[in-house]
Amino acid sequence: MIIMICIYCLNNKIVEGYDQTQNCIGTYDQYYEPCSLTCGGGTQKLAFNVDIDPVSGYFRGNQKEPVPCPLDLTRECNTHNCPINCEYVRGGDGWSNWIKNLDSNGKQIGTETRTRKIKINEKYGGIPCGNLTETRNHDVNCVQSAWSNWGACSKPCGGGTKIRTRSILQEKKNGGQSCGPSSNTRSCNTHNCPINCVQSDWSNWGQCSRSCAGGTQTRTRSTSQVNMYGGIKCGPSSNTRSCNAHKCPINCVGKWEWTGNCSGSQRRQKYRITRKSAYGGRPCNYYNGQISGWHQNACNRHCRYRKWYCGGCCSYEWRGK
Repeated sequence: MIIMICIYCLNNKIVEGYDQTQNCIGTYDQYYEPCSLTCGGGTQKLAFNVDIDPVSGYFRGNQKEPVPCPLDLTRECNTHNCPINCEYVRGGDGWSNWIKNLDSNGKQIGTETRTRKIKINEKYGGIPCGNLTETRNHDVNCVQSAWSNWGACSKPCGGGTKIRTRSILQEKKNGGQSCGPSSNTRSCNTHNCPINCVQSDWSNWGQCSRSCAGGTQTRTRSTSQVNMYGGIKCGPSSNTRSCNAHKCPINCVGKWEWTGNCSGSQRRQKYRITRKSAYGGRPCNYYNGQISGWHQNACNRHCRYRKWYCGGCCSYEWRGK
């Protein structure tokens, strides 16, 4: 007869055909853990604490399951709605930047305003929304335009003044900086004024130095104020000009000359002009070549021959004196 003994191995243990099953042994906590959420429906757990883990056993080759450990217990808690706080567009307190308030002319009035918009209103006891608009005073400094160009000097010399101006673009508000002066004055043209020369009127022209053929005549004036500081200089105190530039008259010049032979004691003359009249000069009384009448005793009697006969001059002739 053959006897067979079956040996089973489990967890490095040799288990022969008898039961070694171990059921779970442990206890639950006395109290549930805190709720996982403070509102809106959370859960809380009651934990099972294991003292002895369950172990499977075998009996005659068949596995025998132990009693397992129970699961942790859970339950709902804080199922009320959570508070919803007010939320603003842009997040945080939601405020926009401060914006200066302007009047109808576009000038600041000394206040500024900021605004915000609601994204989500508060519910269930959440933090409520605040004001959507805030206004506060702020300091506004005076604003003035740039200075204009300097105006014309009130005097061309001797110390004048000129002015520049600026306008107020924004009046000061609250504790802002005050405006400065709207006009500014400074000296100009402080140099001495030019003093012009002062001279009398010209005298009448004096007498011409010549009656014809180009003479000169002079006029004069006196100086009562010499020029100073770049004033107009004095002109000449005398002035000369030409006068009687016309040519002088030329009188006719002529003379009588003996012409021809003697006729007894008589002889004639011929008029010869040596200079003709011109430019209104006195004309000659006779024309050139004019023959005069016979002039008595214009000839002397002379002996024709040097020899004397008859106790005297036998023959003679008349010759001009």
